[in-house]
Amino acid sequence: MPVLGSGLQRDLPLAMQYAKNAIEIAPENPGNLQLAGIVAYRQRDYHQSLSYFKEAMANLKMKKPLSDLDRQMKNILKMLTLFTI
Repeated sequence: MPVLGSGLQRDLPLAMQYAKNAIEIAPENPGNLQLAGIVAYRQRDYHQSLSYFKEAMANLKMKKPLSDLDRQMKNILKMLTLFTI
């Protein structure tokens, strides 16, 4: 799972801006979407976080068989679904 640098851990709005910039550059990159999902989760925006993770999962399905990233995101989706029901 992507890890935010210590400066970005404290400045979540800036971290989200970086994640959104990365998504603009490579919108189908599941890692960029996962990072945005993590930041949204840390901002307690669980619905937005779930949306980013769902989009990342959809993009992963177009790629090769299950990877560690795919497994991690499936677990995160299950957890986030509990928060947003």
